[in-house]
Amino acid sequence: MKRRAFIQLLVAASLAPAEALATIPQFDGGGSKKLVRPAGNDQIAVDEDDVATDSDHNNAGQQRQGQEPQRDNATADSGHSNATTSGDTLVNEENIKDYLSKIRAPNTPHHDDIYASAQDVQTLRQVADRFRRIVARVGDANFCVMGFDETLDFAKTTAKVEPFAKDEIDLMVQLFARNARDYGFYGEKPVTSLSAVINQHDIYKVPYSGNFLFRGKSLEKFIRIRKDLGENLILTSGIRSVVKQFYLFINKALRFDGNLSLASRSLAPPGYSYHATGDFDVGQRGFGPGNFTEDFIGTPIYKRLSKEGYVQYRYGRDNLLGVRFEPWHIKL
Repeated sequence: MKRRAFIQLLVAASLAPAEALATIPQFDGGGSKKLVRPAGNDQIAVDEDDVATDSDHNNAGQQRQGQEPQRDNATADSGHSNATTSGDTLVNEENIKDYLSKIRAPNTPHHDDIYASAQDVQTLRQVADRFRRIVARVGDANFCVMGFDETLDFAKTTAKVEPFAKDEIDLMVQLFARNARDYGFYGEKPVTSLSAVINQHDIYKVPYSGNFLFRGKSLEKFIRIRKDLGENLILTSGIRSVVKQFYLFINKALRFDGNLSLASRSLAPPGYSYHATGDFDVGQRGFGPGNFTEDFIGTPIYKRLSKEGYVQYRYGRDNLLGVRFEPWHIKL
């Protein structure tokens, strides 16, 4: 029953996560751990021992030999989706293992990953380089809250940045418009306009963090957590505009030969990040890059976050949104 339940949930997620998941009843395999049904578009967590062993998902995560990665032109029709239905895809134990292996080892390439074409990879490198030059001039914190149109205007008026070329702008427009399910990312898209603007009156720069938070619920929640847990809790990532998410997503894909699917397993594609609407990341002071790994769950800060009831996952372990486990992500 456990595998059958997971199969039903996995198929539902590939079709319409927000709507379909809400209609699926919880399953209880006779004393086993229950599937946790979300409210809205959150994930459904499944105990990993109920689905596959560690050796199973490690084997499934190895790239199949003799098969070329799926190259794809990022300018494809944005309305197209590779999501499949139970009517044209055989859903079996191997499919489940393959899915889990992707989010458990997000930096491992897979045979069915979507890659940008060679030409688009070159264009993405140009875009990333232009972003780097902008960051060098405005600072990372200010870059995190810059809008798309503002970024284009800044490039036009700054000699050492130079205007974005037409093919660079076109590619960003197409990437933003594309359905992220093509890559295997099944989350909602909270920012639907590429020209969305972050109002400067609505944000607050958190001292000594290099990050902004939205005034109101987001800032209030961070202040409350910081008061309860003390100065060893730090803000590691706050507001991310569409442009900032582009920068992160593109750089991740470029580090893996233009693999867009791989990038989407650890970074929401542009427009799909809840950092643009209030979520934020926290960490343990002095823990460095470990704050963005599962090692974070072993820190005193995480243990206290859990004890105080602040752990409400946006992307839980073995979720159905196609994303790695993010225990550092604070959901608004």
